[in-house]
Amino acid sequence: MEPVRPGLPELDPPRHDEVPAPEVGHRHLGPLGPPRGQFRHPVFGNKEVWVDQDMHPFLTPAAERTAPRFTAKLVETLDEVTHTITFGE
Repeated sequence: MEPVRPGLPELDPPRHDEVPAPEVGHRHLGPLGPPRGQFRHPVFGNKEVWVDQDMHPFLTPAAERTAPRFTAKLVETLDEVTHTITFGE
């Protein structure tokens, strides 16, 4: 694959079974992955009463399940936009 601009590194071609994404992290926590375990929070904002709550990763499974359809639709839309910009149709 060609670099987008001279001097920029080449991109690995995306595979159709995965969505390329940057690694997300925090300088104090390192890479962030799907939540695991528990988190602690005040009950209805009352900072006098705190509870531990189990994490339930509901967004990650949904995103993984729909990633192929999402990627296909995104590529289709980008192709249409590119065609319109290039040919004005």
